[in-house]
Amino acid sequence: MSLSRSIGFLVCQTYLFLTGELVHAQPDAFCDAGLRSPANDHYGYRSRGDRCEGRYFQNDDGTSLTLMSFTRSSSTNYAVSEDAFTVHWEPFHLGDLRIRAASLREDVHYRMDTTSAENTTSFSWPADIVNQVGLSPGDVGVVAWTSHKVGQSVQELYLPVAVTLAQSHASSSLSTQSRGAGLDLLVMPGTELKELYVSIYRLKSDGSPARTVRNEKALQLGYYPSRRGIHVEVQFSELSEPGIYFVQLSAEPKRGSQKSLPIYFFFPG
Repeated sequence: MSLSRSIGFLVCQTYLFLTGELVHAQPDAFCDAGLRSPANDHYGYRSRGDRCEGRYFQNDDGTSLTLMSFTRSSSTNYAVSEDAFTVHWEPFHLGDLRIRAASLREDVHYRMDTTSAENTTSFSWPADIVNQVGLSPGDVGVVAWTSHKVGQSVQELYLPVAVTLAQSHASSSLSTQSRGAGLDLLVMPGTELKELYVSIYRLKSDGSPARTVRNEKALQLGYYPSRRGIHVEVQFSELSEPGIYFVQLSAEPKRGSQKSLPIYFFFPG
């Protein structure tokens, strides 16, 4: 972000906090009540019928490791509406899905939140707000999850999705474009890392490991800057069968203590 742009954003944010012209997201089954946006912002985060969507002000500790996108490669050409994003997933019978699309850029805070019923396999929403807040398709990450009991505790269980965008009648893939046959986890570090280690396990019905896919394997990318997405790719050949898997991402920061991110996901095969 340029210096002038950073100063302008900070001045605007400070003014809005001082004048009290910030509003929380409206109460809604889809909305995150913790997100705030200017009351007079047409593109601010708020309820928009079947979803909550828009830009907001973000406050975080700047050190977290966050899953921003979890997608799978797909060779299927989906028919989608012009100027709309569509999320697709395999038939899923473990509960309703929460779907979240979020900006991958540090200077634009955008979110879309919704819930999709268990018996559905896709969700679409217009791309106009994404375009208006200055994001391109590659600037948006998507995750989908449900709450499911794993072993003795309820966990957020993620499902890999495929995302498409149709614009001017030309369909293109988001996040998985030009990637191989497998899964792509995109994680965002809040601080610069020295290394990221990946462990993956196939789980038994009681939540204990049935098979080790990877054990503390370093990505060895060499450079992990703050606020830049890191792709963790898992080939389909590594996942021998459908079921619940557990991923443990261990981040070694350049400064400070180690961070970890546990991820449970369902692989439909």
